[in-house]
Amino acid sequence: MTNAIEIHQLERTYLSGPHAVRALRGIDLTLPTGRFVALKGRSG
Repeated sequence: MTNAIEIHQLERTYLSGPHAVRALRGIDLTLPTGRFVALKGRSG
């Protein structure tokens, strides 16, 4: 089966005034074709 989405080493940093807030670090994700997935964070 092939993958619909493949992510390797995803990082995301937000600036908050003079500070950097690292929200994501080193995220790997593979979603096969035809699979249903829901991602939910702390805030819902």
